[in-house]
Amino acid sequence: MIKELLEIVWGFVKSRIFILTLICFGLFSILIYRVFNLQIVNSEKYASEYNQKSERTRFYRGTRGNIYDADGNLLAYNKPTYAVTLEDTIDSSSKKNAQLNDIVHTTIGLIEKNGDFIISDFALVIDDAGGISFNESYSETSRIRFLKNIYGEDLDTEDVRHSEESARTTFEYLRDERYKVTDESYTDEEVLKIIMIRYNLSLNSYQKYISTNIANNVSENTVVAIYENAAKIPGVKIEEDTVRVYNNSTYFAHILGYTGKTSEDEMVALNDQISDDTIPYQLNDIVGKSGVEATYETFLAGAKGYDKVIADNTGKVLSVDEYVEQGSGDDVYLTIKSDLQIGIYHIIEEHLAGILMDKIVNHELSKKDIEEWYISIKSVYFQMINNNVVDLSHFNNEKATENEKNVYAAMDASRTQVISNIENELYNDDSAALSYLTEELNAYYTFIFNRLVLDGVIQKDNIPDSDAVYASWMRDSISLRTILKYLVANNLLDTSLLPITGEYLSSEEIYEALVIYIKDLLENDKAFTKLIYKYLINYGTISGSQVCMLLFDQGVLEFDEQIYNGLRNGMYSPYNFMMDQIESLKITPAQIALTPCSASCTIVDPDTGNVLAMVSYPSYDNNIFSGYIDSVYWQQLSEDLSSPLYSRATKMRTAPGSTFKMCSAITGLEEGVVDTYSTISCTGLYETVQPSPRCWIFPGSHGAITISRAIEVSCNYFFYEVGYRVSSKLYGAFNEKSGLDKLKIYGEMLGLTSRSGVEIEEYAPLFTDKNVIASFIGQGTNSFTGVQLARYVNTIAADGLNSELTLILSVKDANGDTLPKIEKNQTQIDVLPSTITTVKKGMERAGDSYSAFRNLSFSVAAKTGTAQENSNYPDHALCIGFAPAQDPEISFSVNIQYGYKSSYAVSLSSDVLKYYFGEITLDQVMDGDANGPKVDGGGSASVGAAVEDAQN
Repeated sequence: MIKELLEIVWGFVKSRIFILTLICFGLFSILIYRVFNLQIVNSEKYASEYNQKSERTRFYRGTRGNIYDADGNLLAYNKPTYAVTLEDTIDSSSKKNAQLNDIVHTTIGLIEKNGDFIISDFALVIDDAGGISFNESYSETSRIRFLKNIYGEDLDTEDVRHSEESARTTFEYLRDERYKVTDESYTDEEVLKIIMIRYNLSLNSYQKYISTNIANNVSENTVVAIYENAAKIPGVKIEEDTVRVYNNSTYFAHILGYTGKTSEDEMVALNDQISDDTIPYQLNDIVGKSGVEATYETFLAGAKGYDKVIADNTGKVLSVDEYVEQGSGDDVYLTIKSDLQIGIYHIIEEHLAGILMDKIVNHELSKKDIEEWYISIKSVYFQMINNNVVDLSHFNNEKATENEKNVYAAMDASRTQVISNIENELYNDDSAALSYLTEELNAYYTFIFNRLVLDGVIQKDNIPDSDAVYASWMRDSISLRTILKYLVANNLLDTSLLPITGEYLSSEEIYEALVIYIKDLLENDKAFTKLIYKYLINYGTISGSQVCMLLFDQGVLEFDEQIYNGLRNGMYSPYNFMMDQIESLKITPAQIALTPCSASCTIVDPDTGNVLAMVSYPSYDNNIFSGYIDSVYWQQLSEDLSSPLYSRATKMRTAPGSTFKMCSAITGLEEGVVDTYSTISCTGLYETVQPSPRCWIFPGSHGAITISRAIEVSCNYFFYEVGYRVSSKLYGAFNEKSGLDKLKIYGEMLGLTSRSGVEIEEYAPLFTDKNVIASFIGQGTNSFTGVQLARYVNTIAADGLNSELTLILSVKDANGDTLPKIEKNQTQIDVLPSTITTVKKGMERAGDSYSAFRNLSFSVAAKTGTAQENSNYPDHALCIGFAPAQDPEISFSVNIQYGYKSSYAVSLSSDVLKYYFGEITLDQVMDGDANGPKVDGGGSASVGAAVEDAQN
């Protein structure tokens, strides 16, 4: 029985079924174990990931409101566009820097290959010499914030002072230590672009799910290129965006301003202005940076939107829990009339060109020419180089024309010889004092000294004012070698900036290092190179024809083969050619940047104080600053000698000259020292005070005149006496302070002691506080902007109604509803009606005496003035007034910076009035058909304006 049972078992064991059963059971056991273990592992993993999840908030900027002119014409708006963005999706590893750098470099290449540009708003830039410098558009606060973002909040310790790091050192730290851009084939420019993007990306490092803009407003070609190369550039995307666009930008740039990334200081200030329930501003938000864009930022900026997301530790968004859509900002309507603003800009440009044509001569300047401020045509040729109308760096480019190469070769040979001569003189014990040198050599040595001061090599602040050797240098009584040797011997140099090392250095070693520094400086300095060009042009080594040809070579002028060959062959006079370009405005006064090259004009409605036009010439294209400061364009504008960023209407303060005499007249009338009919007898020399000031007519005289007549002929003597009487009234004897105090009372009534009220940045006026006799004719320490003089004359035009000026007509919300207006102050000044009437009569008589106003179909009340600011420059030329004289529709203020004489301001004012009242059209202005300045024989100024032309 047992034997049979064993045989059965043995047979079963041998069977395949049993074997298969064992295999299946084993596999099943393994499977059960793996599944169970996997569940444990995954549970731990999911628990870990869950613990690293966090709720984060993403903000989206609102839709910025539009800006319109008074007639509803669109001036500023948002244009839909595409932006290239980068998000850090690379996992941390030892290769991360190299991977990100490669992605950034590749992306830059794709963008630039298709004609677009990366955002170049960065604290470091490539300078003219090819070195690394701090961006001049960055304030000191912004520079320090940049360094803190790099080195940490504690910039300076006992061991290191990072706040004093040079731009080059900072660049090298970012390249080598922070971002490890190790590819040696990259140029400094390429490296700078990479670290700029890496730096901007790092500002979002705490919220990786937010992307960083690399380029704005890119073309469709770039969009396609980014999509096609997506696999090579992970994290790079194309996103819909908007860009701020300014129509007719040049005419409105100073008023509208521009937008850009908010700074730390701006962020704090803006957050102080908003309510507690408003989402606060954050660093690098896009905000208004200047002009109305800045002043009305909290109106224009739409409410931010946001969403709350769940993101893991890598920044990946897992879910969106809450979403609030962004809002639209308010629309701002200006009081400005576009056609008037545009027309006046062109009228100013035409008149400045006319003045230049009257002043430019084609001969060597005599002493009399210099005294009368004539301009040599050679100075105009030089300005094409000096003001960067042509690009010096292109002269030795491989694509340079034959003419460009010839010009460069002449400069290079001269520069080499000049530097060699300078080096020899620096080692010459018998080197001559500056006073014995030619003008050219004096200019070179003076340049070297000033540049060493600017670079910080010469520690000028440590030189005592009483230092006899330094005083000799300032008098040109010693040589450059002598002063430099003296500074070395007295430890007045910062030797850390020199190419020398060592703890104990002899004076000779330091001096030799200084000479090496100077040689290197002169070989690479753009300003010194321009100085070489100046004298090459003066001597005729580089001809006027060659300079004119450069304008064609570089596309400044549309190429004309016949004229080009005529210039090259001597068949076409370069003087005539240049004058033709100036007359046709193909070369503008701003490009020439000689005096005059700038002016302002403000037009105001007397009833409301609404500013109808506020023009500053020259201007710039604020579209290029839209969203960020383009460092290249900023540098170009900063180096422009015509200073286009400078708002002349609101920031150019000048003495008012005789335009101030209405304030003096009101003071005298109201204080009772004169009346409408009383007379003062002008003898030409005012001998009541010593030293005795003269009337402009001296050695002639005006005789016995009334106050209206004194305004008409601008009699200085009359107003000297009024000032003396006012100053003597209180105490029965002359007291200067008493007179100044009284004058200021009426100046305050007329708006001359406060800003005008316009809603953009404006310099405060400077009301006189010394020399009361001179102050009554507009001298003393009086200094006002054009817009402040506009408010002043507008108060007279409005019969004593002093209105704060405004640029804002209304503000409307996204639904088109008008918001409550910020009211401006209007005050009726406390003077007798007869006082205003008398002053207006004098202005009307003055206006009638200017022949430029005589042939108009309406009467003009006006007053001119000239103001000397600097004896090295011509006087400023001013004209203020209102029209029609009997029932003013507008008041105006015109100021030509360094405009020589007031007759030019009268002529410009006349064309502005003709344009406003429809006697010339915008098409005529744009075509250059406005009359322009009639000068010296043209008869524009006549007797009335000649009154001012004779004054200081």
